[in-house]
Amino acid sequence: MPHYSTGLTNSFLRAYADKPVPWGPVGYCVYKRTYSRLIPDFGRTEQWHETCARACNGLVEIGGLFTQQELETLYDKMFHLKGLVK
Repeated sequence: MPHYSTGLTNSFLRAYADKPVPWGPVGYCVYKRTYSRLIPDFGRTEQWHETCARACNGLVEIGGLFTQQELETLYDKMFHLKGLVK
């Protein structure tokens, strides 16, 4: 029986905090306007790496069963704009 993930680890996420995102000409503006949520504790909106983490960890929270490798692969695909959750 596979061991299912309880969410992405901080050490995994730190590696993405400063990576460039392959946005198109207006991609960042559309993302910030449409998908980035306010983080009241920090007085700012999310950055892309945080939005990807919220989506992936949210899938686990609602009962999604992923191995750690599957969840990290999903995150990486989302981060690099090669796949998204809906």
